[in-house]
Amino acid sequence: MHFNKDNIYQPDLLFISNERKHILKDYVFGAPDLVVEIASPGRKDKDEGENMEVYGQYGVLEYWIIDTWDKTLSKYVNQDGKLALIENFSGSDNVKSSVLEGFSFGLEEVFEE
Repeated sequence: MHFNKDNIYQPDLLFISNERKHILKDYVFGAPDLVVEIASPGRKDKDEGENMEVYGQYGVLEYWIIDTWDKTLSKYVNQDGKLALIENFSGSDNVKSSVLEGFSFGLEEVFEE
């Protein structure tokens, strides 16, 4: 994702709706609707800090951080240019997207072995 020359990111997953498909060029030039990061050692602080701040500022609507060690998912939603924690999911919780109408899944499906 290219926000500007100083803010270029490569998230683990992202979703871009038809309304935002104009940001698709050779790269993604702008904010996707949903960004998902799979937390890894040494990256979680950046995912919850600098990345989250920039994603919010540039208009990412929803941001998920999946922690594979704790088997949790933290869901953030953009509120006035800042990503605010809305809910933490664990166990068999049902995760529902705020921006992808009708999209939901049981968190345990993510961590099946």
